[in-house]
Amino acid sequence: MSSAAPLLEVRDLSVHYPGRAKWFFQKPEPKKAVANISFSIPRGKTVSLVGESGSGKSTTGKAIVRLAPVTTGEIFYEGVNLAPLSTSAFKPYRKKIQMIFQDPYNSLNPRSDILGILSEPLEIHFPHLSAADREARCAQLLQSVELKPENYLRRHPHELSGGQRQRIGIARALAVEPELIICDEPVSALDVSVQAEVINLLQDLQAQLGLTYLFIGHDLAVVEHVSDYILVMSKGQIVERGTPDQILHHPTHPYTQTLLAAVPKF
Repeated sequence: MSSAAPLLEVRDLSVHYPGRAKWFFQKPEPKKAVANISFSIPRGKTVSLVGESGSGKSTTGKAIVRLAPVTTGEIFYEGVNLAPLSTSAFKPYRKKIQMIFQDPYNSLNPRSDILGILSEPLEIHFPHLSAADREARCAQLLQSVELKPENYLRRHPHELSGGQRQRIGIARALAVEPELIICDEPVSALDVSVQAEVINLLQDLQAQLGLTYLFIGHDLAVVEHVSDYILVMSKGQIVERGTPDQILHHPTHPYTQTLLAAVPKF
């Protein structure tokens, strides 16, 4: 994709989960969610992982931010291998790599107001900020996702629509000024009209802030719109990779062709 050094490079990543034995005397076979995948993401670009449910794409994103175990492989961020780092050694990279989750309701603390939700990462990563400074920063974050601070800072997640909650999720990801954001199916739980608004917001923020995205999705129309490069996953492996035009208009792998054939035509 680019001759420049990548912001993120994944090499031979595998993620295995403990399996279950059918009989008590059998050794359980591990579930191989991701199997020896490699890819890179240039700074300022959007690389998308696309595939059906269970293909391993979300597990890949979670492994990068240490929400899923790395069984084998390496994850390089600006040349530093994150995979073997301890929790404390990885902490500085949590500011650089953030995640937007699929379900905007379950990813937000229902007992906290929006001010508390947005303040939490600031308290962890910028402990020198005063309460007034944190509130001012939270107001700026709401404005960046096109929500009026005076209307939302004191509200709770259950008082918001799905699209508004996802905007809060985006604002929370932006709070610590990251460089890379893992977008784990960020619009799949939203109505079609709201999806377009959130996608446009993500693209505007990328242009304004120079963000880099790993975009995870299954909607090929959305993926085509946002991507500079697409990786097709099936059964934990990358089976095809290329530009949006190559993948969506000239696919070569049978699985990719099956995905495209399943898209409804009106």
